[in-house]
Amino acid sequence: MNGNQYKDAIRFRNEIVSNNKDRVIIKKEYSKLKQFLTIGIAGTESRIGTTTQSLLICSFFNAMNIKACYISADNKETVKTIENYAELDSRNETMITYKGIDIYKKSASVEAINFGYAFYIYDFGELNDENLDNFISKDIKIIVSGSKMWEVDNLFDMIDKLQKLKEISYLINFTAQEEQKAFLSNMRQYEKTTYFPEYTPNPFATDVNLSLYHRIFKDYLIEKTNKLTIIEKPKKQLLSFLKRGGK
Repeated sequence: MNGNQYKDAIRFRNEIVSNNKDRVIIKKEYSKLKQFLTIGIAGTESRIGTTTQSLLICSFFNAMNIKACYISADNKETVKTIENYAELDSRNETMITYKGIDIYKKSASVEAINFGYAFYIYDFGELNDENLDNFISKDIKIIVSGSKMWEVDNLFDMIDKLQKLKEISYLINFTAQEEQKAFLSNMRQYEKTTYFPEYTPNPFATDVNLSLYHRIFKDYLIEKTNKLTIIEKPKKQLLSFLKRGGK
């Protein structure tokens, strides 16, 4: 039996690199399907985390170079606090920009439509009879709640109120991992659209809940390949081939 020559081993090595598709790493980018989309984020009660989620989702889109803005839909004091005490990136008559996020007061929400964002994220705070119709009108609807006993009561009251609406995502804050499975079983038909965000004290973080947000917005984003990088197999596999005489 004749052993393979060095040039034959090199040819085989090149075939490994070019044909081994499971070693191809695909770098991905995302773009929107529609001209623009509106996202309504509302809570089952006050101070449940709608502002944090709204700002995190803005950061999520902006980090992918998809233009998004935050709009206060209930005259929240949060915008005024940022405007008065934070070191802003910029400011004009209709908005302030902080940590790369364009932030609009409720009174400037109409003006925001003129600036060509891909996603308009409306923070409703606590959902109530006054803002319910406005919330329902949004393309994507997200309810924020907690898992404490009294929070769960409010959540199921909200589900009853919204039961005719489909494709609502539920974000359940501050739920221990060992309690999540039991909680999901109680959500029944809403289990697949119930998520548990990471604990995030910084509402302007860009590296949290990424997998969660990709799942929520998967129907509104196109995933496309823009680069292929081929990784060679480890050298020890080539040496093993040579020792076997090419078999």
